[in-house]
Formats: sequence, structure tokens, C-alpha cells
Amino acid sequence: MKILFQCPKYLPDLGGIEISTSKIAKELIQRGHEVSVLCEKTSDSQKDFEIMEKVKVFRFLNNPLGKFFNFLNFQSLQISLKKYGKKFYKENKFDIIISRAFFFIKPTKQIIPKTPLMYIQPSVGYIAMQKSAENSPWIRKKISRYLKSLISYSMEKRALKNADRTLSRSKSMDQIIQKVFHSPKEKIGKFTQIANLKDFQPREKDAKLLEKLQIKNKKIVLTISRLSPDKNNLELIDIFKNTNPKNSVLLIVGGGSQENEIKEKIKKLKMKNKIIMVGEQKNTKIYYNLADIFVTTSKQEGFPNVFLEAMASGIPIIGFKENPPEITIPTNEIIQSKKIGFAVKDKKEFSKKINILLKNGKLRNQMKQKAIEEVKKYSSKKICDNLLLEINKIMPK
Repeated sequence: MKILFQCPKYLPDLGGIEISTSKIAKELIQRGHEVSVLCEKTSDSQKDFEIMEKVKVFRFLNNPLGKFFNFLNFQSLQISLKKYGKKFYKENKFDIIISRAFFFIKPTKQIIPKTPLMYIQPSVGYIAMQKSAENSPWIRKKISRYLKSLISYSMEKRALKNADRTLSRSKSMDQIIQKVFHSPKEKIGKFTQIANLKDFQPREKDAKLLEKLQIKNKKIVLTISRLSPDKNNLELIDIFKNTNPKNSVLLIVGGGSQENEIKEKIKKLKMKNKIIMVGEQKNTKIYYNLADIFVTTSKQEGFPNVFLEAMASGIPIIGFKENPPEITIPTNEIIQSKKIGFAVKDKKEFSKKINILLKNGKLRNQMKQKAIEEVKKYSSKKICDNLLLEINKIMPK
């Protein structure tokens, strides 16, 4: 088959969608399929067309309407896509299109309505935008983000209607697709995430890195995250403040718009010796191998890649228990009844579970062994098998 993935961005940009798409593309190519990617050109250094590991990558240029009209970015993307797509789809024919962002769907269906189109919903974006609007101290940003959330909801609802099939990432997202977006159950399938079992494995702690970070002989609670309001990392500082093991540190790997605000909060709470920030890192696997526990306080996630990377590295995980639509991260679905970590209902329980795991080495080791076994069901082969089954459901007979 000739398969086109539509992605907001692609390699060398790094993010959950980019990494996931590259993994599934590699598996599909090994099985004899031809894979292309259509994405936005995010820098002048990126080529309009190139072949990356046998994947044909086409990039279109978005023409935004200006910073004062940022809330209309999805509309500008659709206008740019429609203009680019008229020539692109005339010159390139595909058997199936797999869209990984809702704004691709309308212009695609307008140009090539008969080509089967599947939508893999990454997360419920409009809810995260609403929360971001609520938390913003700036009136203009608050209004802009709220308007963007309304536009996002309307456009995604239309996209779900136009897609031939939608793949959700979790049971909580299934509920939202049916109850909030009013999409029929028979049009919904499942696509979780591919675990990188080659790069992420249990390894000995890097003694030199521990020495460099001055956290030798410490129990390490790790989070790897973009430092932006939607990831809820300020709440993690409060949670860790209320843990009591003395010989422990919180290690934060990541960068973003909220980095300075987080640093200020750490300074204000006088926790500079307890919370270590190392910024954005390309090689994250060495940090997983330092950790005793992995945590995330993000509430709006489809199927977090960081959980699978932690599991593959043999680390127990803790996250909030899903409660859609406010909390969609599928922690409970992933941990399988407390086998490999904890799904918690609030900040107080979060601190309590961190304390339990930091103090109980035997329990950590039990969860480690179960995590290594459980993550195998997210291998590229198994996820690709499932994707091809979903594709066959909408292909012409």
C-alpha cells in the first residue's frame, strides 16, 4: 500500500507524534509498504522534500495571520494545506491517508473525498487549551487561548465526522469521542503507542553523571517533560515538597516556556538542593537509568511515550488517575491494577505513593520486573499489526 501520514511536524523535530510516526513508518516499510509524510515546514533549514530512512517527507509552508491572530492558527494551516494540496494530491496518489492532527482532515477531504482517511487522535487539545487559558495571568493570552479552544473543539468535531475511522489512544478518550464529540462507537478503533525497546532498557546507573549532578547515593524521582502550562509541572513541585524521605531528589529533564517560572518557585520554596533541573536533553535514556521512580503530573495526554520509556527502563510509574474529560492520561489503563506503579486521585495521594516507593525497595524491584514484561505488548510489531487491521476496515473491498 501507498500510505501517507499527515503530521503537524516530523523529524528532525522531536515530539511524541514525530517519534511514534517514524517508528511505525519503519515497521510498515519493512513489510513492503511505501510510506510518505506530509508536515509543516518549521524552519528555513528544512527541505521542501527529502527522503529520510526510506520515508518520503513533503513539507508545506504555513502562512500565519500574525501574532495578534494566533487563535486563528488552525484556520491558516487549513488555508495553506488546501493551497498546497491541490497540486500535491494531483501529483501523488495514496491508498490510505492517516492524519495525526484534526486540521488536515477538512482540506484533504475537499480535494480527494474518495481516498480512505483515518484519524489518530493525539489527545483532547481543546481541554488543555481551556486549562491553559484559565491559568494564564495575561488577559490577552487568556482570551486568545480560550478562543483557540472553542475553534479547536468545533474543528475537531467536524474532523471526526469527516474521517472514515478514528483511532483513540485510551478508554478515557473513547468516552470523550462518543460523549463530547458525538462520534458513533462503530467508527472508533484503538492505537496506543510504540515502545522503543531497543534504546530504552534497564542499565546500571551512570556513576559519572550522578557525580556531575551531585546526586550520588540519592533516591531519584524523575520527570521528563516539556515545561509548559499544559504539562502541569508547577503542581509537581508542590507534590514533591510534601514527600518526606530525606535522601531523595526530584530530577526534571526538559525545557519550555514555563522553565523560569518553575525555577522561581523552587527558589521561593528553598528547594534548590532537592530539585535538580537539567534543561532539554536529546539523550534522555541515560536519565531514565538514574531514576528509582518516574512521575508525570500532566493530565491531558493521549498515551504518553514517557511512561513506555520508563517501563522499558524498568522504572515504576506514578500519574493521575483518568477522570475524563478533566483528566485523560490513561495511567490506570497502563499500570494494570497496581502491577507497575500507581494511579492517584489527587496531590495528597501522589505524595503518599512517592513516599511508599522511595522507602520500599522490594516493592520497587517487583514493579520493575513487571514493567519490563508488560511493556513488550507495545512492540512495533504488535502495534503495526493492529494498525493494519484498522486500515483494512475502511479499505475498498
